[in-house]
Amino acid sequence: MKKGELIEVTIEKLAFGGLGIATIEGLKLFVADSVPGDRVQVKITKKKNNFAEGKIVALLEPSHQRIQARCKHFNTCGGCTWQFLSYEDQLFYKEQIVKESLEHIGGFKDISVSSIIGCQNPWNYRNKMEFSFALDENRHPDIGLHPKGFHYDVFTLTECHLPSPRYAELVKTLRNWIQENTISIYEARNNSGLLKNVMIRNNQKGKIMINFITNQGLLPAVAQLKKCLESPDIISVIQTQIIAQKGQPTTRNQKLLWGKEHLEEQLHLRQPWGQLEFSIYPEAFFQPNPVQAATLYAEALDRTQIETNDINLDLYCGTGTLGLFA
Repeated sequence: MKKGELIEVTIEKLAFGGLGIATIEGLKLFVADSVPGDRVQVKITKKKNNFAEGKIVALLEPSHQRIQARCKHFNTCGGCTWQFLSYEDQLFYKEQIVKESLEHIGGFKDISVSSIIGCQNPWNYRNKMEFSFALDENRHPDIGLHPKGFHYDVFTLTECHLPSPRYAELVKTLRNWIQENTISIYEARNNSGLLKNVMIRNNQKGKIMINFITNQGLLPAVAQLKKCLESPDIISVIQTQIIAQKGQPTTRNQKLLWGKEHLEEQLHLRQPWGQLEFSIYPEAFFQPNPVQAATLYAEALDRTQIETNDINLDLYCGTGTLGLFA
């Protein structure tokens, strides 16, 4: 087996990170965008002593597990990895990966892994997404997500099924705003321009915070922006300037353009853990799937066997959700 060679293989299973695995000449061959059971023609892109990597040239016989991805951007976008598998199959392979990691990396034997508690709705669950601004090949401003393998370019996003459909609407609105008002886009290679990213966040009641991540400088056309974002569900619009200069410490300046400084969110856990309300500020980490977070926290707390007089040390706590519930 040599780099550049074309071979035919059948994908056997999935590895951590989402790559398919086939075995040839005693070596593990890792193949992106493949499903167990796929019969594929692969071009070898990397050959080492103990493994090889390849990319699919032709899908000769698709696996019975392969399904049509929901999102039209799936083959372009670098966000989702396994949309060509049903959610049930995804959980099965993730469970296998956990078990194999404990055995091969951790050195444990005969590990028993509990079944994954799946999300009731694996779509439109995310409460936070970050979209990037970039210039297209004609140097027109655009906003979207990065294609696979690219860090600076974006594709023109029109849908995304991870957050609420409202996010795609807002991306379209912001695309029109930057194009109509000729807002400058940040370019990393010469550290020029203004707009870098925009973070959109929502709570379970559908209230939205928008945070523009920019280079140094005030956000222009704010009146036009306020007009196009005038909606009862948008309660907070913020600009965060990240000023990075060679040889100088990076500084962050935050300015509330209008609305509230934070979102209010509630987490309801099963008894006896109750419910809490949180104030989420732009820079705060909060679990991106609040429904599944409540399940996760309750499972973790049930296992603590906590007593009334126990001392709780909340280390590396982020927002402190688990410690506060405890």
